[in-house]
Formats: sequence, structure tokens, C-alpha cells
Amino acid sequence: MASAQRRMAEAVAADPAVSALFDEARKRGRQPSRQLHLVPKAYLRRWASRDVVGVTDIDHARSWTTSYRRAARERDYYSLASPDLDPGLTPPLLMEVLLSFVESEGLEALTRIVAVGIDEASDEDRRSLAALMAFQYLRGERARETLKAITQHYYQLTRGDLTENDLRELLSSAGSEPSDDEVNRAVEDTFALKRGDLRAEPQRAALVGEAFVHAEKIATHFLGRVWHIVETPRSLLTTDEPVTAIGGPGSPRDEAVGLDGAAVVVFPIDPGRVLTMFDPLRTPSVVRALTVAETDELNRELLANASRWAFDQPHRITARRLAVPRAPMAATLREEVEVSGPSAAGLVRIFRRTRWSGVGRPPGWPVKHWYR
Repeated sequence: MASAQRRMAEAVAADPAVSALFDEARKRGRQPSRQLHLVPKAYLRRWASRDVVGVTDIDHARSWTTSYRRAARERDYYSLASPDLDPGLTPPLLMEVLLSFVESEGLEALTRIVAVGIDEASDEDRRSLAALMAFQYLRGERARETLKAITQHYYQLTRGDLTENDLRELLSSAGSEPSDDEVNRAVEDTFALKRGDLRAEPQRAALVGEAFVHAEKIATHFLGRVWHIVETPRSLLTTDEPVTAIGGPGSPRDEAVGLDGAAVVVFPIDPGRVLTMFDPLRTPSVVRALTVAETDELNRELLANASRWAFDQPHRITARRLAVPRAPMAATLREEVEVSGPSAAGLVRIFRRTRWSGVGRPPGWPVKHWYR
């Protein structure tokens, strides 16, 4: 927590615009808890008819309609309030203020980019849209669950095999000699941690702050890809994780691909358009409009990447028609990697399972002409 707060302070000192956002968040103080959107409501409005959008709970195959203003909301989802953070340095409403700015700038840029085309888009608009997509990639439940799992695996690896003497020394390093009861509790907690009965998770404020810390790097990655706006039949949906990395041929279907390994990253713009961002070394020679079948393939991939919800035009049932498996119970796994050599040390690989884990014959990668 302290290191993340330091990095935020450094960002404030380096950028007057960021400093202004901090000042605005401090002015707001601590507002009452309220429902906050997992995806921008102005983005969801692109799928609405008369202010109504279709929502599907993917794992439970339940669909309904609601106002786009009420869809995809969670209470206090972006609050940075924490007893370990100085609210003067890190205002509790900082992320909410920041996201409001990024969403406004990014969606206005998206409108202009669609109007003039990718080739005529300004560098400033591309940066604003890249920032919007970066925060969207990092702000949702998938990113938080991954960070929680990595933290749990880290503590299991570093604390799970500590002996009683190890734990006594660790407790002593805090400055006072621990009692036998304290050591015994530490031993019990260590066994529970190793079994998985005890969870070691970051505070919510730390989970929220990760998006602030890493967004610039992710945005830079997006800007380094080759962008196209691809037309589709007006049946494209979106989800609570709309920025979707697609591995392409050669990548496993049962493991989530990272951005560096993705052949293409997609971001639905509206029911009839999708922004595609190709790996510069794997960009197809021709990028054309999608057929109905190809749009169904892409919709299925978007659904498989979602955490919980899909959003569609209110008269459609695309998410239920293209049903995907439920999300795996243990989404993030750890395995040891064998390394040969006289001085080889053990390595551990942590990866996230997809909805296709355990499926005998998962579908192929969507839109075959995207890969070469």
C-alpha cells in the first residue's frame, strides 16, 4: 500500500493535470456510498433503445432489460478509503474522479475517431481512447480476482513451508519477542494458508490503486498495435470486460492470453462496429467487414471473456443464444515449471483459466481471416 501511495505521489508531482484531479477528489471529501458503474454508462448507452439496454447474467442464463444508467453497478467499487492510506495524499474518491475524466475524454475521442476514421484520427484522440481502454482493462472484476489469486499464491509459496522457528524469528523482527500463543496462532495460520482455508488478499484500496499504477503502460501497449475499425452486422454485444485479448492459432483455449501474446485485442464500439488492435508482426493483409457468422464467433469470444454480465440491444437475446460454459471455480492456478541444468532453481507459473477449461472440443478462434 505504501509503495502504491508513493507512486501516486510521484505522478502528481510530475503532471499538473494529475495534480488537478487529486485536488478535485480532495474537494469532494467523503461522499456517501453509492452505486458506481463497472463500464461507463455513456458507453452502454450505445446499445440502448429508448434508454433501455438488455442485460444477461452469463453464468445463470438470466436476461432482463433495464435503464443503461442502472446497469453494471456495484456499491463503492472504486473507493480508496483505507486505514493504511493518508486521505490527504490519496483522497478516497480519487479513482472515481479520475475515471470520470478518462471516460469523458475517451468516449468523446472515440466519437471523433469513428467520424473521421483511424487514419485521420489525431494522436491526442488515440491517446485518450487508449487510456479509456487501459483503465477498462484494469478496473473490472477479472483484474481484481487475478491480483487476489497472485497474492494468495505468493503467500502460500513464501509462508506455506515456514517452520515454528522461522515464524518465531519473523514475529521477532517486528521488534518484540512473541509469546508462545502468538507463535502457535502463526503456525495454525500457516497450515490454513497452505491448505487454502485462509485467504491472503490485498485491501480493496490496493486493488483499486493497481489500475492507476499500471494504466499508462497498458495504454502505451495499445498505441503500439495496428488499429482498424471493423463493421459488423448490428448484432454485436458487449460485456463487463469489453477489452478482450484474443490469442489466435497456437495459443491454448483453456488459458487466458496476456496482452503481449494476443494476436488481436478487440473493443466493441457499438452494435455495428468493433475496434481491432493487431499485433504489428501478425497484422492480416486485409481487414474486412464481418459476416453474421463471424460476428457470432466474436460475440461468443466476448462472452467467454466476461466476468458476469453481457449487454445487448433490448430486443435481442444474443448472450443466451450463444451460451458459454460457466466460469471455473478456481480461475487462477499455480504450477511448478521444471528447469534443467546443474544450477536450476524451481520456477512457478501462475495462469488464469478460461471458460473453455474442461471443454472437450472448444470452438476455434473467432474470425479466421484475422490471423496469418
